[in-house]
Amino acid sequence: MSARGHADWKPMGTANYNYLLRRVLLLPFDAAEVEMLGKVELVRYRALEAWLKHRSSHRRIRRAPADSADQADFLRSYERGCRKSRPF
Repeated sequence: MSARGHADWKPMGTANYNYLLRRVLLLPFDAAEVEMLGKVELVRYRALEAWLKHRSSHRRIRRAPADSADQADFLRSYERGCRKSRPF
């Protein structure tokens, strides 16, 4: 027993964690799937952060005027903007 009558800490273990996920939290995942989801989300978030950092370093892209005279004018403006953008 540790201080204040609490039990000493010990690892939960995979079997108990799976029981907690399935029976208590009612999730359709086991421990391995939760680990995989965590790894995928970490990679996704790091990629998003890198993309946002890269995106914010570029100058602002000018938008086409909202009041184009007709469809042909809008199309010319749109194509001009496409030529200025960088290919992926």
